[in-house]
Amino acid sequence: MCRIRQVFANIAAVLADAGRTLDDVIKIAVFAADIRYGDEINRVRTETFSEPYPASTQVAVVSLVDPEWLVEIEAVTFIKD
Repeated sequence: MCRIRQVFANIAAVLADAGRTLDDVIKIAVFAADIRYGDEINRVRTETFSEPYPASTQVAVVSLVDPEWLVEIEAVTFIKD
């Protein structure tokens, strides 16, 4: 499940391409194929973001689009320019 860090790194890369950072994220939704990874997901999430943390929802699902995926994360940003 250490690939959770890679998922957050991917999100950070997409944000960087848009000239933004993880600090612009106001909400994340985590869909996990196995709820047993919840503690690890939470640990990496708190390492990835700084306070005030974005709002967060974590949902256990039966499966994701690709059967090999264990987690999918949706990040919502708010950008006021």
